[in-house]
Amino acid sequence: MSEGGWNLFHTWWIGADVIDPLANAFSGNPEKGWFGWADDAELEQLRSDFALATSPEDKKAIAEKVQEKLWGIAASGELGQFFVPVAYRDNVKGLIKSPVQFFWNLSVE
Repeated sequence: MSEGGWNLFHTWWIGADVIDPLANAFSGNPEKGWFGWADDAELEQLRSDFALATSPEDKKAIAEKVQEKLWGIAASGELGQFFVPVAYRDNVKGLIKSPVQFFWNLSVE
């Protein structure tokens, strides 16, 4: 990209992967974050502020600022959603409700 322009990288996450600014892969530090992200000191400061916030109200306000910042720098674009339907036999017991399936605590009756 030495001559300018855009680059595109495709990936996907489940909701738990991007649940808050600390767990989210979006970073303003390209040297320590995931490759290809912008160098954005303001975004990194907001992530630090979120980590140090002590109340849910403060965390919510900071998370909203992070979202505004990410939209402003066009860090990503949602191109769609997909769902993976799953069915289990009715004699499988002990399923743990979670964003991902854990295969412990299971029994067959």
